[in-house]
Amino acid sequence: MESIEECRGTTKGRVLIIEDSRFLRKSLERILYRAGYDVLTADQGERGLEMARVNQPDAIFLDLLLPVLSGIEVLKRLRQDPETQKTPVLVLTGLSQQNSTKVQKDGATVYVEKKELMFTSGENSSLLTTLQEILNEKGGLEGERKSIQ
Repeated sequence: MESIEECRGTTKGRVLIIEDSRFLRKSLERILYRAGYDVLTADQGERGLEMARVNQPDAIFLDLLLPVLSGIEVLKRLRQDPETQKTPVLVLTGLSQQNSTKVQKDGATVYVEKKELMFTSGENSSLLTTLQEILNEKGGLEGERKSIQ
């Protein structure tokens, strides 16, 4: 089992990645770090919840299909906890877009298909643009929910 890792960037904000796939976690961590974010990572839901409570990230990338504690359950717990309920959550999934409405009703800010991560490592990627928009609007989280296809 991989331990929780922390990587310090020049800081546009602090982002937590909760993803069990080492490859995807490291890829997303590298993209965010190069874009200037402080990056925290966890490979399980329980660890991710703990990291979110302790470190108060500005945004969370959350995989839906996690072992032990599912991403949906992590999302529900994040939304029930007063310390994390307003933190934007960008849900990562390999599942089709048809699940986005339910996940967003459960409290996800953005629904990101994992295939999007494979092609968006540049500074102008839609993923980074969306993250920056969310952080810029953080005070108004009740706004429109988004999907990245």
